[in-house]
Formats: sequence, C-alpha cells, structure tokens
Amino acid sequence: MPDWDLPRSPASALLLVQLGREYDVDPERSLRGARLTLAQLHDPATEVTADQEMRIVGNLLAAVPDDVALGVDAGMRYHLTTHGIWGFALASSSTLRSAIAIGVRYVDLTFALCRIYRDDTDTPARLMFDGSRVPSEVRRFFVERELASVVHLARQLLSEPDARFRVHFSHTAPPSTTPYEAAFGALPEFDATASYVELDDAVLDRPLPQADAHAAALAEKQCRELAR
Repeated sequence: MPDWDLPRSPASALLLVQLGREYDVDPERSLRGARLTLAQLHDPATEVTADQEMRIVGNLLAAVPDDVALGVDAGMRYHLTTHGIWGFALASSSTLRSAIAIGVRYVDLTFALCRIYRDDTDTPARLMFDGSRVPSEVRRFFVERELASVVHLARQLLSEPDARFRVHFSHTAPPSTTPYEAAFGALPEFDATASYVELDDAVLDRPLPQADAHAAALAEKQCRELAR
C-alpha cells in the first residue's frame, strides 16, 4: 500500500497544474486550498503531500467538463524521467517483468495513491489497481491516472508507442469512450470485477532496449536507500 505520509517531489503537482492550463483552468484555481504556490512547484526542494495533490485534482475535476477523461489524460503525461531514480531503475531492467517487479516493490517512490500489485492467479497475469483507500470523489481519476500511466510507461520501456494492453475498469463507462480508445488503442472493458491491465508472458519476458545490469543494480540500491 502506498505510504501517503511520505513527502513527494512537486513534479506531479506541477504536471497537474499544467494539465489544467490546457483546459483553461488557471493555476490559482487549481491550487486553491492546497497551500502551495506555482513558484513552489517549480522548486525541486518543495515537498508535496498526498492530501495536497488530491486537493489539486478535486479543483480540476470541478472546473473541467465531465466528458473529459482527465485521469487518463493525466496518466499519459507521466514519463520515466518524471519519477527520477525509480524511472531509471525501470528503464535499465532486463525485461518488462523485472521492471514491474521493481516498480511495485518501490511504488512509494512514485506519485501513485492507489494500491498496485501483481495478481498471478489468472492467465494472463494481471496488474491490479485498487483505489478503495482514495476518497470516492477523486477515486476514478486516480485509478484511471495510475493505470494509464503504467500503460504509457510500459510503452516507453518497450520503445513501442502504440503497444496495446487489455485494460479493465471496475467503474461504469462514461457517455463518451473516444478518449479511452485513443489512449489505449482499444476500448477498455468497463464494469469489470476490478481495475487491471492484462500482461501476457510474451510481452513480460521481452528484453528491454535500454537494459543494463550494472545500472539496474545501482538504481535499485538507490531506490532501496530512499525507501527506508
């Protein structure tokens, strides 16, 4: 379970504020009640809490039309570099399987607020996204953001921008599913038993183009030290 008490870098909050700008939401409105300024978000030394990020998301959801898949749009903007050493650890992993193992092990170093875990009881394996701990008013956003982010990161790791993964959401389909089809390359299943993405063995065991055993070991060591 992600540790919400861990302070996070301002990178994610800044990304969300910048996303809001694209939907004509000015930074002051996005940051209302978050006890943060735009200048602070541009300072890498600033620490942002989970509650502050949820406040920003709540402000955005109140300002952006309901037909916008804001969580998916946000998730597709997180890059490996957004996550610092955690992203480097994934990029230098030997396969997507090993990258996922590292990613889940050190998920506290990311901006995820959902519980993310592997479920190998079914074939193909599933990467699960449990948002039950997230307040209901922002839960859909964070489940969609986390899942979309993982798909986007997997595409970066594989160097396949159009790679498709079978996506499932436990919540009901919105009136327009076009943004989901555009993001995932296919229509997700809605009203599923849980929110998850399916992972075929052939994809999981594919060598990653930037794999480097020495770099991977060094990056994991740094992740381990940061996660203490």
